[in-house]
Amino acid sequence: MNDHTRHILSILTAILLFGALLALAAPDARSLPMAGLFALLVTGALVFGIPAGGGEISLLPLVSAGALFLLGGPAAAVAVTLGAMGHGVARRLWPDLTGWPRASGGLALAGTTAANTIMLSGSVLAAGWVYAALGGSVPILPGNYLKPVAVASLVYLLVNYILAGVYFRTEGPRNFRRYLRELPIVVLYEAPTLIFAPLLALIFEGLGLGWFLLACAGLGVIAAVLRDQARARERLGRQVRELGGLQNVGRALAASLDLDETLNAVYAQVAELMPAENFYVALYNADADEVSFPLVVEEDRRRTGKSRRAANGLTETIIRRRQSLLTDPQGIEALRAQGMEVYGAMPVSWLGVPLLAGDEVLGMLAVQSYPRSGQPPQQFDEGHKGILETIAAQAATAIQNARLYARTDEDLTRRVQELNSILRTTREGLLLANPDLTVVAANRALADFLGLPLTALLHRSLLAAPADSEGACIAERIGYRNDELQQELALLGQSRGAFTRRAIEAPGPAAIPLERVVSPVLGAQENITGWLFVFRDLGEERRMARMRNELTHMLVHDLRAPLMVVEGGLNLIEFELEQGDPQRIPEHVNLALRGSQRMLDMIGNLLDISKLENGELTLRLEDAELPEWLEGLRQRFMPAALEAHIALTLELDAAIRPATLDMGLMDRVLANLVDNAIKFTPDGGRVTLSAQRGENHVQFAVEDNGPGIPEEAQAALFEKYRRVEGIVGRRGGNGLGLAFCKLAVGAHGGRIWVESKVGRGSAFYVWLPQAAPEEE
Repeated sequence: MNDHTRHILSILTAILLFGALLALAAPDARSLPMAGLFALLVTGALVFGIPAGGGEISLLPLVSAGALFLLGGPAAAVAVTLGAMGHGVARRLWPDLTGWPRASGGLALAGTTAANTIMLSGSVLAAGWVYAALGGSVPILPGNYLKPVAVASLVYLLVNYILAGVYFRTEGPRNFRRYLRELPIVVLYEAPTLIFAPLLALIFEGLGLGWFLLACAGLGVIAAVLRDQARARERLGRQVRELGGLQNVGRALAASLDLDETLNAVYAQVAELMPAENFYVALYNADADEVSFPLVVEEDRRRTGKSRRAANGLTETIIRRRQSLLTDPQGIEALRAQGMEVYGAMPVSWLGVPLLAGDEVLGMLAVQSYPRSGQPPQQFDEGHKGILETIAAQAATAIQNARLYARTDEDLTRRVQELNSILRTTREGLLLANPDLTVVAANRALADFLGLPLTALLHRSLLAAPADSEGACIAERIGYRNDELQQELALLGQSRGAFTRRAIEAPGPAAIPLERVVSPVLGAQENITGWLFVFRDLGEERRMARMRNELTHMLVHDLRAPLMVVEGGLNLIEFELEQGDPQRIPEHVNLALRGSQRMLDMIGNLLDISKLENGELTLRLEDAELPEWLEGLRQRFMPAALEAHIALTLELDAAIRPATLDMGLMDRVLANLVDNAIKFTPDGGRVTLSAQRGENHVQFAVEDNGPGIPEEAQAALFEKYRRVEGIVGRRGGNGLGLAFCKLAVGAHGGRIWVESKVGRGSAFYVWLPQAAPEEE
């Protein structure tokens, strides 16, 4: 139930109840003046009450029971109702006298006052009904009155505390628990006073009004003295709690270097020593001029606040002035008039202290008090300020230590992550051993080289076998025999900056060739703190060397053939000239020209591939009429197809739309694919060139029924200098054609792929993106 609803219900219930009470008490006009007198006594008892459990300890049960025994249930209920109302008015008009600060609004005060009237009048009515049922007389008379008085007093207390418990339960679990925790103390103070309630009534009946007023004055003095003593005990108890709490603060803050745990410990200790239902910690970042709120407590609910640029609020005022501030609404309004900004609701009392670590301000702590449900919000004082300053001094050191630890931990975590990233991503195998030859670090690459799980290497001696493994020790698996490892390390230990390099083979069926480099790890004092082993896969290097040799051989071979044609043509021209027969010279010239053109084409492919790889070739896009272009391409290759008895066909729609592309590059791409298809398709086969035009793409295909390409060879088919082993065409190639095709297609933003099965032919597809046609 929210506060507004609870207040409205309390007010309505109190009005109905008070109306009923007036109706019940109206016939007894004699009791009304005494009811007014008891109303004043009730107001006084409440004014001089001692706050406890969200309510107060007072002589109210004594006064209420006295009214019951003298006036009867209805009239006494009217008296306590008027007294509770008078107390509400006193709280509104004279807050300093009552010790209760003004409530946040009239509805909250009226609701709380109404709740008091319900509890008091309900308790008196229930006790009055029991008292009458047991034969108690009104007013009380000397004689046998013990039983009705005792039972009525007990009923009064029970009903009063039950109604109070129901009310506090509607305010939430925290207030209800607080009420239950302090209820025994309240009972201990209030219950014994009921013994004197019959005496108060008997004094009035037996000795008259004067003695009755004198007795009431004595009760007032007793209430004032008890309140002063209670306040003194409260101050003394608070000082004892503060001393013990400050010791706990130091122990709690020293127990952790985690910032969140430190802040939670700060709040826990503050809450032990003062009201901290509204509390927050602000940390200041001087470099960014920002304030963050890592811990905010609002009505006992914790959350993390949003960071903000340092503005001109109360928080920033404490941080910039580096001084504590204890203020109230009037003080805050004065600061607002000086230009300070106020965020959120106006507190009744506000206390903030800076967090200072030497000359550095880390932030601040603040506790705030707000009015709620008409209960008295806490007013912070100089004692609270001193305690919070002491806590802040200890907290600043703890927060600074936590920050330093967090930074160190972050740096260490980052270094570990960087090291793990290096170990995980490097292609070289790495092994780090301490001076005792125990493996302290290794990476996955080394484990793969050795054919072992990584966990089998870690924390094992190099002279021992890997974990869960039998046979050779780790040293033997990395290429050492007998005592070679100790000899090599001893030699390296004599010349600190030296290292050894040696080619080895990793054990296992793969027999991976490795290069092993060993060097000492030196500490700050140039002492050896460990040994670093680096293993590099020589297989790739040897494959590259073999590929370079094959490339050199291929280029020499491919260039020598056209050069020999050129040379042959020139020799024939020379021979014809010597013979004086020039008729065949043009034929020989054409032969030399074809050889030179072949060399130029090969060199041009190499240059274009280099430009495409470096992004230096600019596309010359134009709209190509596909039927005309592709038919011309087919006609160029018809002589070669006819010579091999191969059917070369073109398939496309007659109404196919033009495509935007670089005609020069794409003509060479399709020419390469058609040429390869004719080269590898057996006599009597077929080759089909086709094109399909979509809304946003164009796709070309070259299909044949040749020998097909093994699946394991297809992945590397478009790399430079790659040839499919075991497949021989009508003529050789240089291994550059498909690499050029892939780069040229990629320059258009497209893709090229092959679909093939051995013995069933191959299909090469080229997909190029196209702009969607504009709507008319």
